Amino acid sequence: MRKFTLLLILLPAILFKIYSQSVKKGNFLIDGYYGFGTLTSWLAKAINSGSTSAKAGFIGPTGLRVAYLTSDKVALGVDLQYNNLFLKWSSETTDSLGAIITHTYNVQWQRLRIMPKINIMFGVDEKNAGYFALFAGYTFHKFNVQTNDLSYKSNWNIPGFSFRLAAGIRHFHNDNFGFFGELGVFGGALLHAGITIKL
Repeated sequence: MRKFTLLLILLPAILFKIYSQSVKKGNFLIDGYYGFGTLTSWLAKAINSGSTSAKAGFIGPTGLRVAYLTSDKVALGVDLQYNNLFLKWSSETTDSLGAIITHTYNVQWQRLRIMPKINIMFGVDEKNAGYFALFAGYTFHKFNVQTNDLSYKSNWNIPGFSFRLAAGIRHFHNDNFGFFGELGVFGGALLHAGITIKL
């Protein structure tokens, strides 16, 4: 009988512990992140490790996300993501008089993705919130080519539609600040990681 009475006394505290949540309806979530493992980064590393004079560098993806929880389990928001790839190479040709002409090429490819998103929360407790995410939007491409090769013509035609499928988890250090990690495909890197702020 004493054990049963003790259980009745402790039950509210146990239930509060189980069902207290790190995120709930009405919260805003703001994420800042950097991505690791992209086709851009692999391309740059492959170019730099090659035997040619070509060099490459990259920034990103780096991004900012804002989401609003319309319920305890669903968040709607938008993802802004920036990438930049730099390519530099040179080539030599011989003119009609036999003189060697060196052409240099500097290409910068910038991408800005704007993708609305929906998050479905799972495994939510007082410190952690897992989620599945679907993103769909548009990528704006900007190319800048600097070269002394007057015959060079750039013909970059890349579709603008973007989407991403991902799963991740947020861990909150306190009521308003934490960290997150996310694994995903398409529309960014394999891994996104950064900070998260809850308002």
